[in-house]
Amino acid sequence: MSVLGSSIYPVRPVTQFDDLALPGADAKGRCQASNGGRQIAFDRSGVPTVAMTFGGGGPQLQTWHGMKLVTTHFLSGEPSAPVLVQPSPDALEVWLSIDSWVYRAADLDSPPQRVSDAPGTLLDACADRRGRVWLVVSRGGPLELLETEGGRVRRRASLGTDAMAASVQTDSSDRLHLSVQRRYRITYGVVSGTADNGSISFAERTAAEPYGSNPVLLMHGDRPMIAYLGESCRHSGDKRWSQAWQRMGRGGYIGLLVGDGDAWRRFTLADSRQVVMRHRPIGEAYGGGPHDQLRVRVEEFGPPAVCVGPDEVPQVIWPNLDRRWVYSARFLGSQCSDAIEVRGPIEGLVGPCLLPKQTPPGESGLHAVWLTKGRCYLDELILPCREFAAARTIDFTQPDVLSFQEGIESTVEPMRLHSGNPVISVGKPGTFDDAGVVADVVRLADGWRADYSYRSRGDQSLEFRPGGEAVSSDGLSWTKLTPKSLADRYRVDGSADHRYP
Repeated sequence: MSVLGSSIYPVRPVTQFDDLALPGADAKGRCQASNGGRQIAFDRSGVPTVAMTFGGGGPQLQTWHGMKLVTTHFLSGEPSAPVLVQPSPDALEVWLSIDSWVYRAADLDSPPQRVSDAPGTLLDACADRRGRVWLVVSRGGPLELLETEGGRVRRRASLGTDAMAASVQTDSSDRLHLSVQRRYRITYGVVSGTADNGSISFAERTAAEPYGSNPVLLMHGDRPMIAYLGESCRHSGDKRWSQAWQRMGRGGYIGLLVGDGDAWRRFTLADSRQVVMRHRPIGEAYGGGPHDQLRVRVEEFGPPAVCVGPDEVPQVIWPNLDRRWVYSARFLGSQCSDAIEVRGPIEGLVGPCLLPKQTPPGESGLHAVWLTKGRCYLDELILPCREFAAARTIDFTQPDVLSFQEGIESTVEPMRLHSGNPVISVGKPGTFDDAGVVADVVRLADGWRADYSYRSRGDQSLEFRPGGEAVSSDGLSWTKLTPKSLADRYRVDGSADHRYP
């Protein structure tokens, strides 16, 4: 998938994620990105390596080791999204296509070299335990599977026509699994005959009907999981040209298919809604302030990414391009958690989110790259600790705390006002606080204390005076104390005069 990478701001914006911006990746041109989970890989020390390509006037391939820019290779033509492949624990190759021909960089320092007898656009690639690299290549509709070794094509097999996207991965037995977006559906199958002398064949079955797109396959053990962007429809309106135009509108849903034998368990993780959004964020830097116009729109999602974290829990992450937030849902063994916000708001957010297929055990969280219209951010989603003290009481849990969930429902209990409110009320007529009370409550070892400001009806000033104090043993029944001035309550070096000398 190609996303626009040129900046729309007259000056470089200042955001809350500045420290996470990958150096040298801002405003280079069209950023080529894929939700396939192949643009981030880890070395033995657990440091992530990121590969990105940029098209336009000066096409480039760039790689980062952590936050350090390692290499920049200038390319001869328009690139595809790169794919990082690890044929062995110590080897890291970069595969991509340039002007509809497959290229390979044997390591991060080497420039990409054209692979002979490999025309087409690279959709995805993976390595098996023998060190062979399998490529899924599109040739304008016809799909091919290429077996390569040492950068040479050894065998090829046809996978049918009408292919628009594909995702491939091996299982624990080194079998190849493949999910393909055909013109009107998403299919899944296992590639057979991948032994040296076997005839390669691919028997596929329909996994999702029209109009799903951008499927990404994850093998969790030997169980296939396919996350995809579901069909989208335009809301009813005056403009209607064709049935296809009406269906392929903004909106849609995030779908997840989990293999269960010969059947699929289907989950809808998010469904778009009609929302009211401001034309631009509130603030003098953007103009308009609180008087900025409102716009009604239908939420639009970016393609989902799916990964397995260091806790061995599959997780689907996707961007909401209208809300400018990144959302996530976890597969907890038998059901999916509710969607939760994981990052945002991110100004100029575009899709997809870039995640690795697998995070090594022992890592503290999930590494991800967020793409915006002007920058690329390398972030880490820290997972909470799953060890609890013996005497600890758990009041509530978040989905990212759980690894498995069955037979329970995730709900949020609505907060209700106490029937005896206000628990700290204004005083009786004629008292010092009979016109208003504003309290600041703090927890003590043996109860609660409230420092409050107050107003009196007999006071000509509209200002609240500090000095009120109340105590409680349960937070509901309060006893007011005689107010004292701040000079009487607080002393510095024995003096009540707190003014600077």
